Amino acid sequence: PGFELPLYTPGNIVTPLVDGLPAFAQLVADLRELDDSTPPRGRFPDNFVLLGGWFMDLDFPLVPGDASSTVKALLTKAVRSPHAAIVRGLVWWLNDNGATSTIAGLSGTPHLTEAWPVTFPPINEIIAFHWKCSVVRNRHGTFASLGGIDINPNRLDDPDHKPGGRRYHDVHCRIQGPAAADVTEAFLARWHIHGLGSEVTDAITPTVTTPPGVPATHMVQIARIFRSGTGAGFQPWSPDGERTILATLTRAIQRARRYIYIEEQYLAAPMLRDVLRAALAKPGSTLDVVIVISDNCEDFRAIADQPGYDRARFLFLKDLITDARVQVFSIKAYYLHS
Repeated sequence: PGFELPLYTPGNIVTPLVDGLPAFAQLVADLRELDDSTPPRGRFPDNFVLLGGWFMDLDFPLVPGDASSTVKALLTKAVRSPHAAIVRGLVWWLNDNGATSTIAGLSGTPHLTEAWPVTFPPINEIIAFHWKCSVVRNRHGTFASLGGIDINPNRLDDPDHKPGGRRYHDVHCRIQGPAAADVTEAFLARWHIHGLGSEVTDAITPTVTTPPGVPATHMVQIARIFRSGTGAGFQPWSPDGERTILATLTRAIQRARRYIYIEEQYLAAPMLRDVLRAALAKPGSTLDVVIVISDNCEDFRAIADQPGYDRARFLFLKDLITDARVQVFSIKAYYLHS
């Protein structure tokens, strides 16, 4: 109690960002606006940056050829500007890649920059901090970006997937409005698990306004998933865990009337397979289902391997593909991470 996120919020602006280069370009644009010449009011600045990541590399140009577009360079400028932006980072310890030390060493005012490697029980329990999100409050408002795109140079691709490029497809989105405050709350709730609250951190306050004259018509639910239990890696306020991502996907499939399109690198969740089968089995159903999967999955040998995922996919698809309304496409031309 006290840490639940709203079922949804109206009045948001959501911009889809397809593939890494467009997503990185937008993040760079938002971070550049932190360098504001107007001094802040009050003891602590209003501008802040929150970074949460499964993998984080802060030292490569997000815009190819522009050395000033590394996250490190942009954050350094932000914390040294008159606003002295607050920076907080959460990174999975296995894929830290120097991000936490980079953030912690950004300026001579340590209370403004802080990062924490998120640790969990042994890897064989398959527990990971898998967020890919950022929240930036600059002089124009608060912008939350989240989806599948890590701050990782292998995402330097665009929708053309040109030969010789990274050939890596992914999706993200940018949110302005009340839902950006929900992402901020989710981040800070996770941050406080480590007992890292401070007067500075508590001063982090997102705006929820959107620009006048721009239609803010999107209703947004910020969904999460974490396991039940207490201790390292768990959410102490919710010993029963949270499954709103599963609930959202289930409800969407159950309410579909014309078609379902799924783009997925793994496709290995039997509970969603059963929901799909039930949706197709409804009397009078006219659903069409299109599924696009990657030819190979990312191979994390400590957790599973390609034969293991192939087996899980087979179990997912074997009863679905006998239905003429279901089409499955395997992509070989690029890696599909979405």
